[in-house]
Amino acid sequence: MRRATAATQLALWVGRKGRGSVHLRWDQRELTLFINALQVVGVQGDDRDRLSAGLGLTQGGEWFARAAEAVAAGQVSQAEGNAVVKRVLAEVFREFLLAPEGTVSFDSRALAEPQGLTISYPHLVMELVLSANGEELVGAFLPDPDLALRRLPDFARRVGVLGLTEEAMAIFAKINDMRSAQEISDPSPHGRELALRLLAAAVGAG
Repeated sequence: MRRATAATQLALWVGRKGRGSVHLRWDQRELTLFINALQVVGVQGDDRDRLSAGLGLTQGGEWFARAAEAVAAGQVSQAEGNAVVKRVLAEVFREFLLAPEGTVSFDSRALAEPQGLTISYPHLVMELVLSANGEELVGAFLPDPDLALRRLPDFARRVGVLGLTEEAMAIFAKINDMRSAQEISDPSPHGRELALRLLAAAVGAG
């Protein structure tokens, strides 16, 4: 059995409705996410100047606050500021997920409340895994496809709010606390690779 990846540790913590800060480390880089009720409510860390380019501001600091400052200064609209933060977070988070030596740690004392912009962690992961080149992330969330996939108590409700296709829902319906990802994807009429990507997205979303 393979050791749990940083991605699966994070998914489990989020899935159990963890609240606080999550510290991601990889390739001499760091990123801190502040999570509250499955929502990313704050981000700090190295964005490689992507926020500055998108927002028109040069100073550092918490990402959502920087977006708010850019909006207040008339540099971007509210919608543009939100889009920049979401895009940069997706790019940087993907880089973390692909890093083989990435690590994650949690601090439940560092609580943060939503101050306006929030990003749904489940939607973020779903979009990353199901978008172009998302197959590269399958191994991060499914390091051992032979392990049984288990449902959380509110699995149906969480899946229901994601707005997924009928074929995705059909694949998720096969998760029964006994079947593995391999057992679900191999005979799937929707195709093994698509099934694995959807299952990896489900695991990653918590």
